[in-house]
Amino acid sequence: MEQRRAWLWWALAGIVALWLLWMTFRPIQTVAADLAPLGVTLALALGDQPAGRRLLLALLIGASLSLTIEITRMTIPSRITAREDWLLNTTGTGIGALIGCRMTRRSFGN
Repeated sequence: MEQRRAWLWWALAGIVALWLLWMTFRPIQTVAADLAPLGVTLALALGDQPAGRRLLLALLIGASLSLTIEITRMTIPSRITAREDWLLNTTGTGIGALIGCRMTRRSFGN
């Protein structure tokens, strides 16, 4: 059952990441504002890890995704990149991961 739950959270994290990418690169100027939902799903997907490690891994994955987005946006003339975007997205992932770790501890007793 734990393995199935982890795959579900990984699938949801992938869907959230794809949605964020789609929101970031579509022609409309409205973009995804934060990566907190990604942080939550990653922390839940990493449920078999200790809380500190889940937090760190989720934060690294979110920071890497945000960095990839910002670097890729540099190649699109109509888009603007900023270090602040990366920092805020990474912070959002961390906050989401904290929430996910807390949910795991309360729901599953980890």
